[in-house]
Amino acid sequence: MATPSLDRTASVSALVSTAAPTGSPGSRPRRRRRRVVALGVAILTSVPLALVLAGSGQAAPTITIAEAQTQLSALQAREGAAAEAYDAGMIAANAAAAKAKAAQAAVDAQSAKLASLERGIQTFAVASYMSAGTDNIDALLAGGDPQVLVQRAAAMNQIARSHSSQLLAIRAQREMLTGAQQVASDQAEAAAAAAKQLAAAKASIDAIIAQEQQVLSHLQAKQRAELVAQQSAEQAASRSQARTALSGPTSAGPVPPASGAAEVALQAAYSQLGKPYQYGAAGPNAYDCSGLTMWAFARAGISLPHSAAGQMGRGTPVPRSQLEPGDLVFFNGGGHVGIYVGNGKMIDANHTGGWVGVRPLYGGYDGARRL
Repeated sequence: MATPSLDRTASVSALVSTAAPTGSPGSRPRRRRRRVVALGVAILTSVPLALVLAGSGQAAPTITIAEAQTQLSALQAREGAAAEAYDAGMIAANAAAAKAKAAQAAVDAQSAKLASLERGIQTFAVASYMSAGTDNIDALLAGGDPQVLVQRAAAMNQIARSHSSQLLAIRAQREMLTGAQQVASDQAEAAAAAAKQLAAAKASIDAIIAQEQQVLSHLQAKQRAELVAQQSAEQAASRSQARTALSGPTSAGPVPPASGAAEVALQAAYSQLGKPYQYGAAGPNAYDCSGLTMWAFARAGISLPHSAAGQMGRGTPVPRSQLEPGDLVFFNGGGHVGIYVGNGKMIDANHTGGWVGVRPLYGGYDGARRL
């Protein structure tokens, strides 16, 4: 899929921990400014300045960081919903493709069985013709032994019944093949429709990312240079944070430490700090939100779907007041997921231009699950 290449997004520095993937109304102005900074860096480092300024031959009109943030917040909210639709579409497309493959395998098996039955009756017909001697009526007229005639008649009746049975079996097999072919046709159509929906979801995300690039293309060159410098500093800080987290406790203050599978998943997530966000990705080089949680808990032997909404139905509900490190935390109707680390913070992968980082819980909190 034509997503931002990993070699470009891998250089994107960590998003400031206060950024929210959906630009929720509850975000503080300072948090918004930093979020724009990180997204701006990722996009601007992948779009040549010459292209940004190309067109009319004049410099593009400029906007302030605050104005860019207002536009980007709305776009990022749309991107988050579109990315979740893409993940759900990927699951549906894979399932439909698997069903279509199984249905075609059933057709192949039924076709092979029919061919075997048809070969059998052909062999039977040839053998019957070759072994046919004097007809029983001819033998009777010729004064043959009546006992032999009775035996021959019984044998002929048996052959006729066998032939009739084979014909019935072939007829039944043809009906089964027809049914299997219809199922395969239906499944193939369903798979094609799912693939089409997935392509539409991808196109929707790509269009939103293009709009984000357009917004950021209106920033001044001086602002771009400032963003790039901040990118380098923040990416270095994120890597340092990862090293500290992996060598020490996962949380501080009056929060119980993670244990068991939660601890394994949490440490796995910490090991990915600083890696870039990429929609539809589930590691090891890039992640989207549910891709990160799926990957982290797989390290602990727990299988999760690549969908925040799907993960919201797993495990046991946990009140916010009883959150513990390793709990899954959800936002915006199951449109975003992270892993709680304690003290009101979580690890998540947020949006294009962002990366895996430790951030405060966002607005739009929807609940938590303990696996």
